[in-house]
Amino acid sequence: SERHIGTLDAEGVALVAIQGLYDVMKAELEAKDTQIEALEARLAALEGASQAEERPSVDVTNLEKKSNVVER
Repeated sequence: SERHIGTLDAEGVALVAIQGLYDVMKAELEAKDTQIEALEARLAALEGASQAEERPSVDVTNLEKKSNVVER
């Protein structure tokens, strides 16, 4: 009848709504995965730069002693 929604129609509407929500959530999850991958790459680059800066420094005292010997 035109005044009532049949059981099968209501179930069909619910199924379409669930499928729509699934598609929305799947898209959001994919976007977050992409963002996580970008952040992980950025972190790796920053960690690599940080390790490059942590290289052992040259012992300046030995260089100063050697330069004094050369100057004399």
